Amino acid sequence: MALNPLLWLGAAATGYLSAWPRYWTAAPTRTEFHASLESAATVVAVTMAAVVCFPAMREVAHIRRTVVPLGPVGRLLALSTAAVLIATVIMTAMALVDPLLRSAPLVGTLSPYAYPAPFLIATAGPLASIAVVAWTRTYAPLIVLSLAIPALLVYESTTVDLGLGTAVYQISRMTVLVERPFPFHGPAVTPLSGLQLAYTALAAALLVTVIAAARARPARRTALLASAAALLAGAAATVGYGRVAHSFDTAFPDTAIHGATADQCQVRDGITYCPLPGYEPWVDEWHGAIGPSLALLPEDARDGLPVLWQDGNAYNRDLEVPADRSVTVYEYLETRDPYMRATLVGSASLASLGLGEYVWDSCRGTGQSRFVVVSWLTSTAEGVPFDDRLEAAATLFSSFSPSLADLELLRALIDDVPRERMVDALAGHWDVLSTREGTTLELAELAGVSVSGNADTPATPTDWTRVFPELDPETHMVWGEGPDCV
Repeated sequence: MALNPLLWLGAAATGYLSAWPRYWTAAPTRTEFHASLESAATVVAVTMAAVVCFPAMREVAHIRRTVVPLGPVGRLLALSTAAVLIATVIMTAMALVDPLLRSAPLVGTLSPYAYPAPFLIATAGPLASIAVVAWTRTYAPLIVLSLAIPALLVYESTTVDLGLGTAVYQISRMTVLVERPFPFHGPAVTPLSGLQLAYTALAAALLVTVIAAARARPARRTALLASAAALLAGAAATVGYGRVAHSFDTAFPDTAIHGATADQCQVRDGITYCPLPGYEPWVDEWHGAIGPSLALLPEDARDGLPVLWQDGNAYNRDLEVPADRSVTVYEYLETRDPYMRATLVGSASLASLGLGEYVWDSCRGTGQSRFVVVSWLTSTAEGVPFDDRLEAAATLFSSFSPSLADLELLRALIDDVPRERMVDALAGHWDVLSTREGTTLELAELAGVSVSGNADTPATPTDWTRVFPELDPETHMVWGEGPDCV
């Protein structure tokens, strides 16, 4: 098997999967590392499924009475062991090399149960192939793979409708469903990774039992098939329990996440940060993004500063946070992208004024000073080019139906008004300017800005073009007015 060119082709594909993503992953995580292992495991499983077809066919071609040292069952199990060892060696090399290719040390955590699962997935391919060959005495796995893989590659690389879409989609969907039959994925969550490990281990044991039964004597075959049925029932029960016990809406407390401490939250300059276990190094990044802008707020605003908490990409975290002061981040680092960094400042600014999180559902805040303040704070994001700050501030502002006067004031605050003057204005009148009673005209007077536009009606695309000529007006025009902002 080691000399089969298909093996080296698959190993090369696995190495490519290991190296290619590193060029664009700025802040690598252990969740990404585990996903890379799973992708590599799929490639290894498919490769080894093709490679073992030839030696497996040679074994089953012999009649049972052939005199061999290990016997027919022993030789098939020896072949299975060799295939498992080769797959394990490739996966081990992948697991050792992958972190070295990352652009930074991995953050986050993985449950101990999550590590064996990709290795078991990789070994399932050759075991399934040997089982099929042993029972059918055909090259069925090789034929199926030779048809399915080119169809999948053509389907993914061309826009021409060749009539393959439905078939290829169903094959891909079934493959993913067999590999990961649960409606969730959280390698850091101990209950979830434990279920995945139990399922893959039972599936691997099932395949080994089926292989042994294919060449066993009748009496032993019956016992082996009964064992296989029990293993199949166990795997099905594991999947059934997992689907019933944990749905898409299930939220997991920190105690279920590997590596969690008694208190995952920490406070920096009045801002509370609650990272997932293992993501504590990102607190410096988050605070470096939003801390300088929120430091412009007056002392009266300190008690209402936001709670920035991190949720899982593919699972829900159960954490008590104040809804009107929460900012949610996930398992990717927004602060490395300039526009996303400014948007994060905007979300934190909204939360600082008790307006909740930045969502795309708009409401009407026409003529209200608090939304001008939020957009101005967004434009102060440090480490962000001017164009990105301007775009982020305008995009956030457009969600609240700003008036022409609102636009004029915001532009003046960004371009002309010294920050110290704005800071003094907020410090002296925060109780009014931070509420729905505070008006744009009041803030303009305090900041020393003269506005000529109407403050009571939403701005038109023409108004946007006049005040923000750098931006596309259609991107920021309001297509329909939402309810008044509370």
